[in-house]
Amino acid sequence: MLENEAVTASHLLVIEDDPEIAHLLQLDLQDAGYRVSHASGRMSGLTKFREEVADLVLLDLGLPDGKGHDVSKRIRQHSAVPIIILKAQGDLDSKVELLGQGADYYLIKPFNHLELLARIAVQLRRFASAAVRFGALEISAVQRLVKYTGEVVPLSSTEFQIMQALLGQPGQLHSKETLFAEV
Repeated sequence: MLENEAVTASHLLVIEDDPEIAHLLQLDLQDAGYRVSHASGRMSGLTKFREEVADLVLLDLGLPDGKGHDVSKRIRQHSAVPIIILKAQGDLDSKVELLGQGADYYLIKPFNHLELLARIAVQLRRFASAAVRFGALEISAVQRLVKYTGEVVPLSSTEFQIMQALLGQPGQLHSKETLFAEV
């Protein structure tokens, strides 16, 4: 097995319409220690992404209810979460377009499961380095997410900005006016 850093806490969202491929991916990823959610289409994938905090998205482009390209664009509008594209075939123009739209990596099916696990580990490691930890508190500016003891703390956009301002200068007093100016 590959490096197991942060694997146990990582949640992967698989958006794949082929039930057999989706099942095999889920089993393989769960065996590697990941928590896995699955969606079989464009709309269900976007809904799951909004409802659940995913650390990485595995996205098949051939979805029955629309193009996976749209899913990638929509996710990227709201998050910097790593996106690995899974596609049955790939030409250079398609790869370049997807990477330009925010995908982090592109794998052509069939792919080796060890390569997929390695690519996931690399993307999670890169993404996790953007998080800041203070004891049991974890803040990801990239994901705009706060966790306390591993649980997501729901914050409004303004609350998140206030938290960032306070943590930017820990131990200092901040006046209401200063916080308003920073936020």
